[in-house]
Amino acid sequence: MRLPAATILALLALAAPSAASEAPRVLATGDSMMLLTDRQLKDALAERAHVSSDVRVATGLTKPHLFDWQHYARRQMARRRPDVVVAAMGANEAFPIGRAKCCGRRWSVRYAKRIDRLARTWRRHGAKAVYWMRLPEPVLSFITPRIRGVNRAVGLARAVRVIDAYALLTPDGRFVRDMETSPGVVEQVRSEDGVHLWWPGARIVAAEIVRRLEADGFL
Repeated sequence: MRLPAATILALLALAAPSAASEAPRVLATGDSMMLLTDRQLKDALAERAHVSSDVRVATGLTKPHLFDWQHYARRQMARRRPDVVVAAMGANEAFPIGRAKCCGRRWSVRYAKRIDRLARTWRRHGAKAVYWMRLPEPVLSFITPRIRGVNRAVGLARAVRVIDAYALLTPDGRFVRDMETSPGVVEQVRSEDGVHLWWPGARIVAAEIVRRLEADGFL
């Protein structure tokens, strides 16, 4: 029996994978340092990838007694199944790691090992790559040593690909709230608290993430 042409076309459409289903899945995660960047990344990749956000404010890798990222990472992978993970955290990392107090070189070495362990958990459960954000310099405060210690650790980590928000938003090595984002256009890139990103800053970082995903063949 010959099927009608319309029926054949409908069956072919169901059998063929859609462009949307083939789009990569990107998970933006971490603590509050990922806020706004996750939204900007979702907008930037609206037609090219499935972007989901899973931000856990006030968490970190130095206090698993309050929130265990290692355990949670396995749940993330089972639920969201991302191809790529993009992570940022660090503003809350004031706890010691073993006998190493925050935030000297010994502490950074141990923090780097925690970054690597978490990245390998994501990869072991399906992620093809993990990108980790090197954070921009904050306004000088009690948080500054934390951010610098975390950034030192990111540079030591071996299991991640670095998104250098520090170079993008503090190119001269000091905190700036406003910067020229395009010729003749000055915008506020950092939030009023002097730590987090503001919308234009998050847009700049998201654009760099997109560029890296393109260069690495994920888009």
